[in-house]
Amino acid sequence: MSKRFSSRVGPIFLTAILALSVFIHAGSSSRNQQPQLDLDELAVVGIHPLNWVSGNLDTFFKDIARRLHIQFLDRATGFMEGDDWRYPYVNDYMVKLAKEAGIPLGSYMILTPIPPPQDKSSTWPDPSGRLREAVEVCGGRDLDGKLIYHDDIHITMSVSCPHWLDHFVSSAKKILEAGVYAIDVDNIPIAPFTWGGDFSDWAIYRFKKHLIQKYG
Repeated sequence: MSKRFSSRVGPIFLTAILALSVFIHAGSSSRNQQPQLDLDELAVVGIHPLNWVSGNLDTFFKDIARRLHIQFLDRATGFMEGDDWRYPYVNDYMVKLAKEAGIPLGSYMILTPIPPPQDKSSTWPDPSGRLREAVEVCGGRDLDGKLIYHDDIHITMSVSCPHWLDHFVSSAKKILEAGVYAIDVDNIPIAPFTWGGDFSDWAIYRFKKHLIQKYG
């Protein structure tokens, strides 16, 4: 994992720890009033453990996950969150330990990725067929033609760009083939139109094409 990624996100806590602590506390205070609930009847889920767990895999899967009775680990891998967005991030050792522990893993794919360095990006064709850097071709743009960012580092991508959608689908297949059980998609509503519209080259091209086909 890149230093930029780990230092950017900071410490992330497992939701399961807090949820289970509340459950245990509530159970101990009312032990005399109602029977204890079997943990097998609960779906205890660890949420977004990517940073801490990735650096403490053996401790987590061989000790913590067992004691917390975690039965599913969501957002255990990431997509386009490191330095190289050409390849989805899957920690093979994490997949191995999760399978040994019998814990299915979920991954997440983000619709607002971190733009990769120029030397690790891809080149995709714009509507004219000219190859350009991927963000330049498929990044969401405002009415002035400026790239639209979700925040200081995450950029929006145009859902009108076929190369972005193809890459998204291809990456999902690779994540599942690597042994991940499920995928959730993050930042679905954070698309360029959230900021007033998508005026990227592909969005304009496809809208004009739609108008011609519909109205001649």
